[in-house]
Amino acid sequence: MTFELLIIFVFGLSIGSFVNVCIYRLPLNKNINKSSSCTFCGNKIKYFDNIPLISFLILTGKCRNCKKNISIQYPFIELLISSIAVLIYLKFDFTIVAIFSFLFIISLIILIFTDYQHFIIPNEITYSFIPLGILVSLTNYSIIDLSIYECLIGGLVSGLILFISSKIFFYIKKIEGMGMGDIKMISMIGFWLGLPNTIFIIILSAFFGSIVGLLLIFIKKMNRYDHIPYGTFIGLTAILIWTLNIFLEFDVKDLLIKY
Repeated sequence: MTFELLIIFVFGLSIGSFVNVCIYRLPLNKNINKSSSCTFCGNKIKYFDNIPLISFLILTGKCRNCKKNISIQYPFIELLISSIAVLIYLKFDFTIVAIFSFLFIISLIILIFTDYQHFIIPNEITYSFIPLGILVSLTNYSIIDLSIYECLIGGLVSGLILFISSKIFFYIKKIEGMGMGDIKMISMIGFWLGLPNTIFIIILSAFFGSIVGLLLIFIKKMNRYDHIPYGTFIGLTAILIWTLNIFLEFDVKDLLIKY
């Protein structure tokens, strides 16, 4: 078991390195298949300086060429993805459901960071994971045991709810309340987690986003007309709901029936 966990941990570090590439390049429409370069000096990074986590430690967090600081985000994401891989493996073992769960969480992490940093939710992710979510349900490998009917209702209705809400907000306030990226993201999540979970995600993410927004206004870090990266809150809440569902067997449907 120890050796298997080590393999999964190292594998997770490698995937985390790729996730960093997606977070940095997708919002800038850069090719994710090209070799990595320093974001400051543009010097191509040698393979021995591109080993996940280890190279960061050896280089003490600085580019070998220009000595500029490498963002702490890189080792953080690598460790985060690696830890998630281990947790999913411990829960599901090496199964197809484990692979799909891992992919889903990775997609959310990419969207969380791209929206936080650039206010961009890349279509490459949402457009890829919507059909994948449908395929997962069709093949009975849903990460939370959704039927294809629940999958389709979850994706279509949740996206429609947010779309109508955004149009009502625009009609009343004459300003955009959210972008189409947020709508595509919530629809993507709906295809994977179903309608009850996604409605809960919409409510909680709006609540958390409002609290953070009010706090930032209070400390004068933003004004009332500034936008917050709503997709970041959607993604964080989706991971929270998935975690509660999988590890603590928290079922939103049971909660709705109870109350």
